[in-house]
Amino acid sequence: MSAAAPVAVRHLIAGEWLGKPERTRENPARPGEVVAEIPAGGAGEVDAAIEAAEAAFPAWRKTPPPARGAILLGAAALLTARKDKAARDLCA
Repeated sequence: MSAAAPVAVRHLIAGEWLGKPERTRENPARPGEVVAEIPAGGAGEVDAAIEAAEAAFPAWRKTPPPARGAILLGAAALLTARKDKAARDLCA
């Protein structure tokens, strides 16, 4: 079984994909097998993410609870639907 190509991961901050891969993550079951290439986030990215979250909060607070629930259930459905791919990406 050949290893899949590493997944390129980026930061999603304020609706934009940021950062370029600078580090790698390895499969813990197969040391040396790179499964992801990730950006090295630092204080600047943390500050930007916090700023984006604070800016988004007023609109989220005004969103009715049933609509918020639907958004979260939709996210859960996406994660559930993609669980096999995520498992392969992390542990293949």
